[in-house]
Amino acid sequence: MNRLQKFVPTVLTAVLFLTSPQVTLGATTTLKTDIRGTWAESQVSDWLDKGYVTGYEDGTFKPDNTISRAEFITLVNRSYGFTELAAVPFRDVAPATWISTEVAKALKAGYIKGYSDGTFGANKLISRQEAAVIVNRLLSLENKTQQESSFTDAKSISLWAKEAVDAAAVNGIIQGYSNASDFKPHQPLTRAEAVVVLYRSVTVRDVLASTPTPTPDTPTLPTPTPTPKPATTPIPTPSLPTPTIPTTPTTPPVDRTAPTLSGVTTGSIAFGDNVSAISNEKGNLYLVPSTTGSTLSDLNRVISESLGIKLSVEAGVPAIFHTAALSLDHYVVYAADASNNISLASGEIILTKKQLIVAEPAALAPIKVYDGTPSTSVTAGPLLNVVGDDSVILQAVASYNDSTVGAGKTITVVYTLSGADADHYLAPVNHSINTGVIDRAQLTIGEPALSVEESLAGDSELHILSGTLIGVVAGENVSVSVEATYDTGTSAKARPVTVHYTIAGADAANYVAPENNTDYVAYVQHHTDTGQIIDLITTSKVYDGTRSSAVLAGSRLGSCAGAGICPGEDAKVEGSGTYDNENVGKNKTIDVSYTVAGADANNYSAPEAIALTTGEITARQLTITAPVLTSKVYDGNTTAIVTAGTLNNTISGDDVFVHAVATYSTPQAGSRKQVTIVYTLTGNDAINYIAPVSVTLNTGEITPGI
Repeated sequence: MNRLQKFVPTVLTAVLFLTSPQVTLGATTTLKTDIRGTWAESQVSDWLDKGYVTGYEDGTFKPDNTISRAEFITLVNRSYGFTELAAVPFRDVAPATWISTEVAKALKAGYIKGYSDGTFGANKLISRQEAAVIVNRLLSLENKTQQESSFTDAKSISLWAKEAVDAAAVNGIIQGYSNASDFKPHQPLTRAEAVVVLYRSVTVRDVLASTPTPTPDTPTLPTPTPTPKPATTPIPTPSLPTPTIPTTPTTPPVDRTAPTLSGVTTGSIAFGDNVSAISNEKGNLYLVPSTTGSTLSDLNRVISESLGIKLSVEAGVPAIFHTAALSLDHYVVYAADASNNISLASGEIILTKKQLIVAEPAALAPIKVYDGTPSTSVTAGPLLNVVGDDSVILQAVASYNDSTVGAGKTITVVYTLSGADADHYLAPVNHSINTGVIDRAQLTIGEPALSVEESLAGDSELHILSGTLIGVVAGENVSVSVEATYDTGTSAKARPVTVHYTIAGADAANYVAPENNTDYVAYVQHHTDTGQIIDLITTSKVYDGTRSSAVLAGSRLGSCAGAGICPGEDAKVEGSGTYDNENVGKNKTIDVSYTVAGADANNYSAPEAIALTTGEITARQLTITAPVLTSKVYDGNTTAIVTAGTLNNTISGDDVFVHAVATYSTPQAGSRKQVTIVYTLTGNDAINYIAPVSVTLNTGEITPGI
């Protein structure tokens, strides 16, 4: 399909009702109680009787309810008798449903398309100007006088719908409000309005189909008066009247003077910009490719092939050609008068790609953590200067000048275009900043392996093995060493243990070593015969819904006469710890108790229990599945409609719930809008958790409102 034929914006090609057909087409019997006395009573009643529409289950019609895209095309298909089906390509239209059937009919009839993202949007509402565009497609309406509507709010009619609204108004299909002064182009169509619009459109269709083609009248010539013959008998000759001889009409002079053009826009212009021209005579103006012949048949052939534009004009009145329907090419303007004289061609008009611009990147990250690559995340702002309903999608890719750690780096954002109409545009100019930063990556590490062993001197010693490094870029050379220390110069029994990590290797400069681990306490006891005994107690943990604390009891081997375990006997001291409660908090009490296990355990008494007051339970970080954003109609605020995903990492049985609040970056209508979602937690156990991290998406949509 060429561009001139694309009369309706892709994003607004079809418009239908909000509720399902079971509700819209609803009850089998409608009492008509709520349409009596209304402005649309006659048309709605007629269509109810014909079965094109029905009411709701309570017997009402609800004429002021709005109508969705799916419901509107259902009415179109019924009133126009469309039954043939086409394949349905839309990913949001489920197969084998009433919606897919009606969409298939509309596609076959050729009066709808879908959105540029491959969806149909069956439940979106139809506006009054969209309905005008649909009707214009169905009837190929003409506005022969090029009369523009006189609505007081005409400036608010979208450019892509202006001609359709004018044609529909001139043909009496859609009228205005307040004594026809206001059109309200963005106001959703009501059920009553939808019926009346289609009722009138069917009437206009029938009139157009039955109107005969006019033929020229045959002129009536005067009959000459015959001259009387004289009688054979001589009589006085009467005075005869002079016969009337028809007068040959004077032939008007033939107009052989070609019209002249003035005020023509020439040279290079951007796609979508207007071309102006003036003819000194009443007739037609043609904007056609420069290779078109200068005969009337050539000009009209190009128009019939939708390769150019034809306008009816008055003498000396400026005319405007809208180039949004044309392909990129070289064009000229011709004028033709009422006698079919053709002017000389205007200077050449070169229709070139339109330069698009874009707001500053909405989510360019000037600081990132080292990941071994120069790429960084970016989200482009909305495109500006796209013409009408053209399908143009903007992609943005951002990258640093290199991938190494450092500051003052250059980040360049490269824009590219895609979409069905991208060839008519130039991508926005690339954007760059010189304040980029790549920070060293913070490494984490798995839990260390701690053990307490008896030395040859009879003392307990603390040994440690590191966990596995997490966060090193694949293929890079980074190693880790670990050391566990505690204060040996104090007589205190409970001594905090610090696990220190150090990284090395050729790529270590790109990283920050794992944070020191301070989750343990060494409980040191002295015995005269066994030396120093160390018990390792876990004093900090992430909330897990339990009160337990790990305790690793040190060796207590020694002489049988002392406090130790006799060599060779099967006995071992074991410890366990219990927090005072399972909830998040600091300075919590941990009670540590001991038992003796083994075949010879009965020969020994367990060590005395101890209590620590330095316990800590930290909150558990939650994650969440992807949220679901729902588009909304413009209402002037930035509140977005969102459904939160499902929480992950909660403890079974805990009373915790998530709530999501979503906010658009701006309140204006548009697609691919930035939305920030913030999560909060409620419930009796919410205090033990950290809410999921906020997220920013770029899939928000605000549709035009009233």
